[in-house]
Amino acid sequence: MRRLIPLLSAVMLSPTAAFALSYTTPLPVPFSIPGSISVGVQGFNPALGTLTNAFLDGQIEFAGEATFTNPTPDPLNVIETVRLVSLFSGRPGYDFNVHLDVFFDLNSGLIAPGESVVVSFTGSSSNPFPGFLGPLPGLITAGLVPIDFFTGQFELVSGQFLTDISAQVTSGQVSMFYEFEAAQIPEPSLWVMLGAGLVSLATAARRQRRPGGN
Repeated sequence: MRRLIPLLSAVMLSPTAAFALSYTTPLPVPFSIPGSISVGVQGFNPALGTLTNAFLDGQIEFAGEATFTNPTPDPLNVIETVRLVSLFSGRPGYDFNVHLDVFFDLNSGLIAPGESVVVSFTGSSSNPFPGFLGPLPGLITAGLVPIDFFTGQFELVSGQFLTDISAQVTSGQVSMFYEFEAAQIPEPSLWVMLGAGLVSLATAARRQRRPGGN
């Protein structure tokens, strides 16, 4: 009987194990830049274990039009560098920070003196934009968690001939990643050993109750 107690403790008091899972949610499109939308992402189901960390990333593609104006007396053909800055903001009961920073060039083509031209363009976040979330309690739910997505704004990095720009997000997604701890599930062989040990205990107990048993 003494030999079986450590085995029982090892099975029932096994240490926790780390796991990870992810959920991907498409963004509702189109929506304007600048602008904002609310996205319902899957929360962390507490039945799975104890949430230890959470973060997200996302990707977007966008399309728009840019207006170039030539105020000079000479024809111009300019290339302007534009920056798109976007942020995520969480609600309610938790906050997090995600920074999307995309740089791209726009070519005006030839602009006559005193004239304006409109140029169509497309772009995308070439890499996922990551962010960490916290505190974690606001994410612990079997349902959806609302996240506000602010599409930020365009900034002219250099130049002076880009006079107007507008765009829409045409596609995109947000992926939630959760790290959590859960009790380890014993291997089937351990359950077999435990069962055999309990049978042995029961047999020994019956023998001890018999007349003349030790």
